[in-house]
Amino acid sequence: MRNTFSKNEKLCSKRSFAILIDAKQSFYAGRLRVSFFFDLPPELVTAPCQVAMVATKREFKRAADRNLLKRRMREAYRLHKAALLAQLAEKGKNLSLLIRYNSREIRNFNEIEQDMRLVLRQLQKKI
Repeated sequence: MRNTFSKNEKLCSKRSFAILIDAKQSFYAGRLRVSFFFDLPPELVTAPCQVAMVATKREFKRAADRNLLKRRMREAYRLHKAALLAQLAEKGKNLSLLIRYNSREIRNFNEIEQDMRLVLRQLQKKI
């Protein structure tokens, strides 16, 4: 399996976001806050796991800083998502995620990657 993060894996639909936010299921893993929802309606599903990454404008005024953090989070997710996707396929479920960077300082990739591994492990337990 190739480690990619394609367009159909990105959470884009307004309706999907509304369902995800209304579900109010979330947890913290390191400095990441994760909101999640299992089993979206079939018409909204484009991949087994759809993900959105957020770094807020309130915390990081410069767009370059927000983009840097989102790039780091996407890369960490891309590298470590295989086990989660395999488990979702095995159970026949789909998942939508909103991962929010929840810190005031810009952390290096290794720290973000460590938090992302923790996120994915906790999600595997919840499946």
